[in-house]
Amino acid sequence: MISVLPILAILSISVLPSIYTRANLAIGGDVMIPLTSSSLTKYLFHWVSVNNGEYFAINYYPYYLILLTVEKLNLSIYQFSGLLLFGLNLVAGFGIYRLCLLMFPSSKKYLYLPPIIFYLLTPALFNAPHYLFSYSILPWIAFPFFKFYLKREISTIDIVVLNLALFFATMELPNPKYLFHFNLIALLIIIYGLFQKQISFKLLRKNLGKFALYLFLSAYIWLPQLYFAAHYRPENYGVNVKNGALQAMANYGVDTAGRIFKLHQDSVFLNYPDALLYSNSKVIEIASFILPLIVFLSLLTTKRKKSTELHKLKLLQVLTATYLFFSIG
Repeated sequence: MISVLPILAILSISVLPSIYTRANLAIGGDVMIPLTSSSLTKYLFHWVSVNNGEYFAINYYPYYLILLTVEKLNLSIYQFSGLLLFGLNLVAGFGIYRLCLLMFPSSKKYLYLPPIIFYLLTPALFNAPHYLFSYSILPWIAFPFFKFYLKREISTIDIVVLNLALFFATMELPNPKYLFHFNLIALLIIIYGLFQKQISFKLLRKNLGKFALYLFLSAYIWLPQLYFAAHYRPENYGVNVKNGALQAMANYGVDTAGRIFKLHQDSVFLNYPDALLYSNSKVIEIASFILPLIVFLSLLTTKRKKSTELHKLKLLQVLTATYLFFSIG
């Protein structure tokens, strides 16, 4: 049964980006909302020095076509962008709510508020709109694998919905690292299920056809990436380094353990006085470490939890620890 309180939280937080666009302000620290669709055309291809130079598509076409359609209808791109951000946050919020219902169906529904609020207020969901397709739909991609872990079943409909979610999640940015993360989550859940004897090899063999269907329906995404990986040579493509004496990666000194555990980098995209006020705020500093604190406190209460809930908590801790590790430079 749907509870009113989580729904109100999802609606109220999801509307924040729409309010933020009201004065034509830029959204996100990576890419701003464009003034016109034509301003995106320069992002449809990148020129790379491979085979004496060639164009490399980066798949901005869906986003470009969406905004072009908005213009043809004589609508405001900024107003539409506000609605788009609102919609993507709704999708993210209901995805987390759906996962909460699956993982902890007997819990009081107000306990769903922390994960919903936390996910919707992460800086990622205030980033550039084209990144939001991945972040917003991630809970829907993870759902079938959590269902497989908990209920030991996965249906053909689950696979079709999973691939539909995968299509929208990669519509704007079919970046190899996002595909890696999507599949890593699935693999971790299955491996942990085998380790905990929650999932058996017999169950995996029984569902081989479903996994084959998943690979077949998503072949248009992973086959090109596999081809690229098979033909990648550093001497042909180069490496992503800064020019200079250090020859360091572009994020050298930025993605450090301290900043990752704080859940944000100090180089926030604000005007100088506001950035200084933000970085010097003790409230921000304390609140920034809330996730590691929650993980630590949950470890202290592990022995008090029922055995039926314990394996779920441990799985979430494994996923959290894995992603904190992958986040560090």
